[in-house]
Amino acid sequence: KGGGKGGASSGAAAEVEAFAINVAAEGTRRLAEFSPQGLSNIAWALATLEVSRGPVARRFILAAASMATPGLHTFPPQAIANFCWALSRLDNAGQELATFGVAAGREAMRRESEFSWQDFSGIISAMMQTGCGSRHKEVPEVRAFAAELAQRAAGRCETIGNQALLNIALSCARLGVPKDILRPMAWGIAEVFTERLHRLNDIDLRQWLEVQRYCGLPGGFGIAGGAGNVGGGGADCSSLGNSESWQQRRPRGGQWAKGGKGR
Repeated sequence: KGGGKGGASSGAAAEVEAFAINVAAEGTRRLAEFSPQGLSNIAWALATLEVSRGPVARRFILAAASMATPGLHTFPPQAIANFCWALSRLDNAGQELATFGVAAGREAMRRESEFSWQDFSGIISAMMQTGCGSRHKEVPEVRAFAAELAQRAAGRCETIGNQALLNIALSCARLGVPKDILRPMAWGIAEVFTERLHRLNDIDLRQWLEVQRYCGLPGGFGIAGGAGNVGGGGADCSSLGNSESWQQRRPRGGQWAKGGKGR
């Protein structure tokens, strides 16, 4: 039945998808019975299973997010980040994500000590993916949240993981955070990457190059033709391996000394 292993696998996937859709339908009818984490877990699972573009799953995610927005102060950080990610996977839901994202950003800043940098990264990346706050979909509160996040991260780059650093910096760049606000964080990333270069893959390097270019950092325009110098990405990242080079190039002065609260 089902044509061997491939058929069995396909059949199992279909059963899981059908179950997920049934959960979404039932969940929509019983939203008030779920805990905050329960709501976000279902939304995350529907997006992960890629059924969220269907009408039933979409209805659940939008309804759950709408109900959750006024009460985000009761939601754990992971639940808020999960909702942002699930909303970012929906088609034509930019306004809904912006509304939720503004509330999420406000709550994240209010409860900063409870949120990990991975949580912050997930929230701002979701907003970036749908263009919230960009020139084409102007949401000033989203860009303000991104700018605040960049300022707070600038003095703490050594304590933040590579992926979170890149996600936050890239999101800020694509959301149009003013360069003079993002640049201190970019310099901080440049310094910590002198020790972490060996842990960056090709995608990381491409993202980092985009941030360097946006902020006008040295090396951000060092492009070699054709395949390039790193993994075919075309990025000349040779200066990253020389911490003395970065230290010498980084501007000195008090205007870039502040890295947000709680350095």
